Amino acid sequence: MRMRNLGSSVAMITNWVFVYVIVLMTPSGKPRPLNPLARDLVLTPLSGITNIGWRYYIIFAVLNISWVPIVWYFYIETAGLSLEEIDKMFEIHYNNKGLSWKEAAARARDHLNQARVEIHEKTIMERSMSIDHSEVVAKH
Repeated sequence: MRMRNLGSSVAMITNWVFVYVIVLMTPSGKPRPLNPLARDLVLTPLSGITNIGWRYYIIFAVLNISWVPIVWYFYIETAGLSLEEIDKMFEIHYNNKGLSWKEAAARARDHLNQARVEIHEKTIMERSMSIDHSEVVAKH
């Protein structure tokens, strides 16, 4: 759970840093004076909308569209997997070079299902041992 919180925090910081960078890159509404020592130096940029109008939104449209291939090619599908299975999937994928992500996910699911079965069988065995022990104690 701790890694998920850390990942969310890093994602939020990255998001806002890039928003800030985009705001700095967009054109300002007023031109800056040629003389840097002038008293009427513009310190804060105005909205880009006053300078380029509706075309200002093209910047955001292009940036949003550019994320589609990045997400499509570089993000890994984890739908239907528990957090433990996702963790195991990454572990299996990086320990077995050449293994696809789908194969790693299938192996992770099988591995964790086998572990669950073993735990369940162990619990049943312990319960049956405690029942047998209590019956022996009750007879004497």
